[in-house]
Amino acid sequence: MTPDTINAAYQHHWNDVWRSNFVVSHMTSDYGSQRKTVKNNDNAFKKLNYAAWNIIWSPNKNVSIAFENILGHKKELNGDTGNSTRFLLGTRVHF
Repeated sequence: MTPDTINAAYQHHWNDVWRSNFVVSHMTSDYGSQRKTVKNNDNAFKKLNYAAWNIIWSPNKNVSIAFENILGHKKELNGDTGNSTRFLLGTRVHF
């Protein structure tokens, strides 16, 4: 199996204390010679799409607080599809 993948990411600094990251990814696979074996697996994917963005506040060099949104979409070999949305809040304190 050799999946075809493309990814892109960008980081933007709004000012000295605020920054954001933007990420997108797309992956497809046809499973080549393994297709017959994999086709019987309900979880086998055909396409995956992923996007994420965040906003990070770093009031000083030791503290960062971030909010992130992650979106995903999957299409399986049997035609089923699924979506996922996650929201995360994180804090980093460096001693």
